[in-house]
Amino acid sequence: MRIGVCTLLFGPEDYVNVLKPHTEKNHESYCNKNGYDYKCFTEPLTDCGLPQWNKCKQSAFVVGCANKAPAILKMFEEGYDYVMFTDADMLFIDPDQKIESLIDGHSDIYVTGDVHDVATACTLIVKNTDFGKKFLAMWHEYDKQISAEVYNQFLSVTTHLFRNSIGQRRLIDQPCLNILLASGKVIPEEEWFNTFNSINLFEGNKFRQHNSSTHSPHHKENVERAHSLIHPELQDHVNVLEQERLWVHANVIREQGSKYLNGMRPILVHFNSPEDKKSMGQFIGEFL
Repeated sequence: MRIGVCTLLFGPEDYVNVLKPHTEKNHESYCNKNGYDYKCFTEPLTDCGLPQWNKCKQSAFVVGCANKAPAILKMFEEGYDYVMFTDADMLFIDPDQKIESLIDGHSDIYVTGDVHDVATACTLIVKNTDFGKKFLAMWHEYDKQISAEVYNQFLSVTTHLFRNSIGQRRLIDQPCLNILLASGKVIPEEEWFNTFNSINLFEGNKFRQHNSSTHSPHHKENVERAHSLIHPELQDHVNVLEQERLWVHANVIREQGSKYLNGMRPILVHFNSPEDKKSMGQFIGEFL
């Protein structure tokens, strides 16, 4: 079984310089220990029609979101059986936890979520199959500018929107991933909002149909219910993992320290906020 791991690390220098000293070294060390190949994409495979993307942090962000599916597909061209994508602001926290431990042998897509979404886009594992390739292609199709009417529907129910001054009206990768999981295909943008609400768990979304307390894979007992929100045609192909088997937020480990790490040991830790990213080096010194 050939396993590849990939990430994206590009954009304005101040962003790259915060992550680069830690990301590549940590990712390469984990992969070398476990016999995986690693690729850090330092240039986008698509610029989303934003040729000056590297001049603006917000533009670089939307380009980064749009390059996850193409990056995995590019890895497939190298012949990997499975590819794990991870954001550049995630570090491998336990080198003894292998990716194989998450793979059941028959699923094509492995995701996990948090208290807001059934699936997060910060990391996922995809099998190199016709279904895996089709799924990634469909996810990428959702990356587009949408009408002001549809965009405005989402303004009040999710923080996962691309907002900047260049007039781009886009959902970012995560809501698009969840819409695809709930619909099973690429649907007209007029159907996005209701479909999103059928799978979203964000407390601030008054239109959501389910709650995180019952359907978030953050809780082990909810994994099956989270899986039930995925479209029936996808359910046999998608494995929803308990969140803490795959990743946790850095602040969770900071708050619980060795007590947490002596219990369940996830593979990855996520430095989500700007403050978290800046404190990566300190975290490594204390916990890695």
